[in-house]
Amino acid sequence: KESDSTVLHFIDLTAQKSLEAQFVQSQKMQGIGQLAGGIAHDFNNLLTAIIGFCDLLLLRHKPGDPSFADIMQIKQ
Repeated sequence: KESDSTVLHFIDLTAQKSLEAQFVQSQKMQGIGQLAGGIAHDFNNLLTAIIGFCDLLLLRHKPGDPSFADIMQIKQ
């Protein structure tokens, strides 16, 4: 009588799969960080332009001018 034999070899990939998931998550977070940094930079550029225009307007509008308070509020 012949018997059929099968040899099985298992490798536990739990730790490797966990590390891969952590790596993918860190890449996503890095991308989000870069996106947020770019948005903050662009927003800062817009604010700088607005403040610059307020400074130019303040050269024409003195404290007694009705628009002066509004311009100062925008600048702040």
